[in-house]
Amino acid sequence: VLDSEQLVIKDAPDQAELEIKVRIHPEKNTQLEGLYQAGNLFVTQNEPEGFRKITFFPDRPDVLTVFTTRIEADKKYPTLLANGNLIEQGELTDSNSDNNSDSNSENGRHYTVWHDPTKKPSYLFAAVIGDLALLKDTFTTMEGREVALEIYALAQDLPKCHVAMQALKDSMTWDEQVYGRAYDLDNYMIVAVSQFNMGAMENKGLNIFNTACVLADPQITTDPAMFYVKSTIAHEYFHNWTGNRITCRDWFQLCLKEGFTVFRDQSFSETLQSPPVQRIDDVASLKSAQFAEDAGPLSHPPRPDHFVEINNFYTATVYDKGAEIARMMANLLGPEKFRQGTDEYFRRHDGEAVTVEDLIDSLSDGSGVDLRNFLPWYNQPGTPCVKGSGHYDAEAKTYTLKLSQSTAKRPHYPEPQALPIPVGVALFDQQTGEQLALYSSALTTSAAQNDQVKDGLFVLDQA
Repeated sequence: VLDSEQLVIKDAPDQAELEIKVRIHPEKNTQLEGLYQAGNLFVTQNEPEGFRKITFFPDRPDVLTVFTTRIEADKKYPTLLANGNLIEQGELTDSNSDNNSDSNSENGRHYTVWHDPTKKPSYLFAAVIGDLALLKDTFTTMEGREVALEIYALAQDLPKCHVAMQALKDSMTWDEQVYGRAYDLDNYMIVAVSQFNMGAMENKGLNIFNTACVLADPQITTDPAMFYVKSTIAHEYFHNWTGNRITCRDWFQLCLKEGFTVFRDQSFSETLQSPPVQRIDDVASLKSAQFAEDAGPLSHPPRPDHFVEINNFYTATVYDKGAEIARMMANLLGPEKFRQGTDEYFRRHDGEAVTVEDLIDSLSDGSGVDLRNFLPWYNQPGTPCVKGSGHYDAEAKTYTLKLSQSTAKRPHYPEPQALPIPVGVALFDQQTGEQLALYSSALTTSAAQNDQVKDGLFVLDQA
């Protein structure tokens, strides 16, 4: 039964092969979702719910599918791209065409077939049809796989793609060294499209970017613009593991893939400039955008419990506050234990659609440190305000630090609860500037001996 919204197949068996033929008009698609025409190109944008504008499909992030894609087109469109590995290409004849046209040989048509062996949700499906120039390079993974790196752009823009190519190679190296994550396909493609409306999209193996996120000329591009290209390339590449191979069970979990990946690209960006400068930039952005959002009428939790339109939740709260929650847990664990936790996350959930709880359970079990008290961060709106006061008793040689937190109640949400907030503390000699060791029976740390803490992680186990 077909109506204006859906196709209903009645009395469907448990297993069946279903063939659906649809006719769509991408040249008339002004919503810029699904398959649409962008200048002389045809491109896709399927996150979050664009694939249903291409064909009938259970268009949900928890429906994971292996896609094989065949594209046929006139040769005036020499670039025919889709997700995965290229397994077949050639000239079209009347005998090998799915078009059943009498004019294949007359018009000069060709085809490509792509196969993505990775199960993925439909929002990660991508296709690009057009006439683009190609910049090539290669990268050999730590597992010995040689990956073809390809950036597609208009011919006049190709000289401006070298910065992006180097950023891609640097991102692949960093993810191997810091997270142990190697790339898994034979090729990695980036397409630069000036009319692309999403900024950048991490489609599996076929990223589509607005040209502002790819093109850079070291002779004339400003430093901030160069930095933006490098960090955006990194962000979309890091989604290969945190978003693609492990994706969201539903769109309420958007902060799972976006928040974690923003934290990863911020950490990578520390290698592009000094870590303190990067942190200052991140906090400045957080205060100017996310704090304002959390204080206004659009305040919402990083993981909302309802929405009218999911596109409304691609927000600073989901991205940047989600990244800060990941950062707090990483800081609390320290690099070694955080790596143990993320290794467990990738081991458990590779190829699955998961939730925030799955991430925190993996970090907790992998590291041996229970982080489940961080869950309320994902469900509570508002910015906690932390106040502190310190007092040094020179005679007793003790320093007392008192901290308190408060969060304004937001309309339509429960009374806010206290949240775990890791706090770094250090004392310095006023005369020499030397950092002092801290002594307290209330401090617990695996690195501390005799209750001494200096340049280490500690946890207050007393109120």
